[in-house]
Amino acid sequence: MTSDGTITQVPPATRRLVRIAMIVGLLVAPALFILWKALADPAVNFLAPSLAADWIVEPFEWNMDVVPWGEDTSTFVLAFEGDDVAPQARLELKAFRNAVVRLNGVALQAGDSPENWKRTRSMPLGEFVEPGTNTLAIDVANAGAGPGLLVTEPEALRTGVGAWAMADGRPHGWASRPPHRPGPLQRWAGWPVAKYFGAAWLLFAVVLGAIAAFGRERPPEPLRVPKWVRAAVPSILLAGCAVLAISNAVRMPAWYSILDYTGHAEYVAMMAAEWRAPLAEEGWQMYHPPLYYVVAAVVSPVGGEKAVQLLSALSAVAIGVFAWLGVRRDDERGSWTVLLFAAFLPMSLTLSPTLSNELFAGAVIGGVLVLSAAFLSRGDIGPRKAALLGVCAGLAMLTKFTALMLVVSTAAAIALCLASNANRRTLAAGAAYLGAVAVVAGWYYARNALTYGDPFIGNWDLRSGLAYEQSPGFRTMRSLLSFGSVFREDPAIQPFVSFLDGQYATMWGDAWGNLHIANTPDHLRALTGAAYFAAAVPTTVILAGGARIARGLWRDPSRPADVLWLAFPVWVVEAVTLFALELPYSSTVKAFFFVSAVPALGVWLLRGRAGLPVWGRRVLDVSLVALALASAVCLRAGTAL
Repeated sequence: MTSDGTITQVPPATRRLVRIAMIVGLLVAPALFILWKALADPAVNFLAPSLAADWIVEPFEWNMDVVPWGEDTSTFVLAFEGDDVAPQARLELKAFRNAVVRLNGVALQAGDSPENWKRTRSMPLGEFVEPGTNTLAIDVANAGAGPGLLVTEPEALRTGVGAWAMADGRPHGWASRPPHRPGPLQRWAGWPVAKYFGAAWLLFAVVLGAIAAFGRERPPEPLRVPKWVRAAVPSILLAGCAVLAISNAVRMPAWYSILDYTGHAEYVAMMAAEWRAPLAEEGWQMYHPPLYYVVAAVVSPVGGEKAVQLLSALSAVAIGVFAWLGVRRDDERGSWTVLLFAAFLPMSLTLSPTLSNELFAGAVIGGVLVLSAAFLSRGDIGPRKAALLGVCAGLAMLTKFTALMLVVSTAAAIALCLASNANRRTLAAGAAYLGAVAVVAGWYYARNALTYGDPFIGNWDLRSGLAYEQSPGFRTMRSLLSFGSVFREDPAIQPFVSFLDGQYATMWGDAWGNLHIANTPDHLRALTGAAYFAAAVPTTVILAGGARIARGLWRDPSRPADVLWLAFPVWVVEAVTLFALELPYSSTVKAFFFVSAVPALGVWLLRGRAGLPVWGRRVLDVSLVALALASAVCLRAGTAL
């Protein structure tokens, strides 16, 4: 390898191998696994779409998971004329989850109910239909998640098409119907005109992202400023982040948090008293790895819970520092843009006053990510450096399960070096890395595996001895893939609307109401809604940067660090998507799970910025400044409420 981390000679066979591995490892294998879980696994509450009909469900307020407790069984009824159904017709349906079918009060013989509710049930119908009006009633039972029904045949009886009703006269819902609640921005008197400017801005952001993705790469801008300016700009940005984060932590009480404050506080207290890693069954948050709680227990005697809150605030600053360090050597002027993005990211500032492991784990994982990329980009990685990385990655594994993606992506980057130059030194480096991870963190995950049969046991798993507090709910294709409500509706409902809208709203604003959405004046909520429009530009540029990294590796797979920068965020997104499918709660729809990927997203932002002309870079900078100001105003005001 050269001093910049480029593998000098990548054989053609290795190039083909890397390309195949990229497609399969990053896209095909995860997509197929997620698709299989969604369409075939009965434990995953996903209502697969049908071209013939639409799911009808038990009434509920919002699409994704707010279902009345105790509504275990509902009866869906349809009256139809006998002439509408052919004598040889069969009834084909899916029920979420168990169903009893009655025609004119008589149960139809359907054989054994399928073990997998996602499989289509088929039974003869036409031969039992009587002349005149017939009544088809289907009792659907589903504890907690809300009953649902999909009838695809015969055509006259299809759900979403025929006049289906509830037995007691209540209206049913459609699984694909999104909620509707305009926010203060949309209720503004000038909104009918402003929305067209907003739409034009979004279109401009998409065009700018396309330019960033496909434009020729432009060199970094030369900096003709004194040295003190070079030092002052990042110092001022970091100081501003520190002031906001620390003031949030000082002003906000620890208990005013959406992130299971009580469970985290109990874990810290237990750690301070017993200094041991608890089992998952011992408390609500005890399933988390112990490193954050060890550090919190060390600092809590100094200032109680407020000191632990300051640990989160300092972690928010550290994430900004790591994002800046990850790109500073590549483009000093561009690194200021990345620092502006990372230091004032609303997601991080929202988490800054919380007593939670989110930001601490994000800082540790993000820091190790930057360190790993630095080692991989400076030349041939030897066993000693690999062992040091393994120790750091092992510590990251003791903060949160997300670190698994870091370990796997770093191992993939080392494997690229091995595939290009298989020798004893490279083999020893790979073994040293994985061995160090196992020594530092293996004991914790081995204990979980031996105790529960799962190294990644969580409080949502019945094997932990705990019962999750939220209604299970379900997901649909619309709730996973639709996007755009964040620009049209109230910020506070976005986690209930769709996966993508919820992620966007919680990354670029306080949609979960941790600081201000729940009880703030309308003008601050309107400012949050306006900030979502400003965030469209950095969002498209970040995505463009990821595309540029992928395209560069496809053409020339010679940079192991780029494998790390690409693989880690992609695998985190895929893991969170699977997590949201397996746990269809509104609380799993938040961008907080991506906080450790902020340094990698900073690299994506820089690579996308490299494809922009000077005017495009200035638009990006102005958008980020507007977001920083909006975050400062909203979050600072929120702590005063």
